[in-house]
Amino acid sequence: MGFSSVKITDSADLTNAGEQDNRHIRPFPALTPVPRQTSSLNARFHGKTQGTSQPACWFVPAAGGLPSRPISIDSTGVHLSMASAPSSELTQGLSNLQDEIHAQCQRVQELVEVAFESIFQMDKAKAEEAINRDEAIDRIDVEIERKAVALLSRAAEFGQSLGQAEVRQTLMIVKINNQLERIADAGVFIAERVTAMAESNDEIPASFRMMANSVLGILRDMTRSLSRMDDVLARVVLNSEHTVEAFKEAILRNAEERIADGRIAVEFALLLHELANLCERMADHASNIAEQVIYSATGAIVRHTGGAWQDIALGE
Repeated sequence: MGFSSVKITDSADLTNAGEQDNRHIRPFPALTPVPRQTSSLNARFHGKTQGTSQPACWFVPAAGGLPSRPISIDSTGVHLSMASAPSSELTQGLSNLQDEIHAQCQRVQELVEVAFESIFQMDKAKAEEAINRDEAIDRIDVEIERKAVALLSRAAEFGQSLGQAEVRQTLMIVKINNQLERIADAGVFIAERVTAMAESNDEIPASFRMMANSVLGILRDMTRSLSRMDDVLARVVLNSEHTVEAFKEAILRNAEERIADGRIAVEFALLLHELANLCERMADHASNIAEQVIYSATGAIVRHTGGAWQDIALGE
């Protein structure tokens, strides 16, 4: 929406400015003067009052919870202008988001650890604990998403220029947040299988224990790489995904052999297959997070092509 200048003859006319030219602008709500010495971020604009070199600062309250818009008054009229959000405010907002995503990463890792413990110990109480932990993760997932969108919206609203590093950081947080929520969901699915596993007389193979330990190691390295923005450790996470895939293949082959000679029930083999798929899924999401860490830390885009992880140049 465009705004036209409204001629002001003295300060008493200010509150009636909208009525003088309501063909072009909406009537102003009550206006609040801002002292010259104010440190408010919205007082950053130009304009001079008649007979003085000091600009007059007024606020036009905005609708929808947005920050108030300042207007400047000079000898020619009133000009609506949008002030710039201070870079320190946006920087602090991004820093807060980073802290929140790091904490979320730790929550997800702990949920998965409890879920695996519940499976190996056939402990229904631990399974319930893992499932209950997901409630906080889901809630914070939504909060992080909203705060990230609000940060970018505020920067755009106030015409604040964000550097490439800040943009990469914000995009990374949004994408990682989504991947973490999916890892947590996989952990919950594992915990939900405890009852069915406990009802079986079959034993969990040692290969699945090794697979679970590999997944936990990947998640811990993922968390460290994110907290340190360590692209080298993030690449270790990428290369570890092959180990999980190899364990899955070994578990499925072993299950087929044990079904053939009657050592395990088909139902138990299907549960093992499902658990192996969930482990592979978590490792895949962890790799996606590692990709984002590498991108944010270095600007490099990595993709799995030709059986190996490769850096992809922009435009390819």
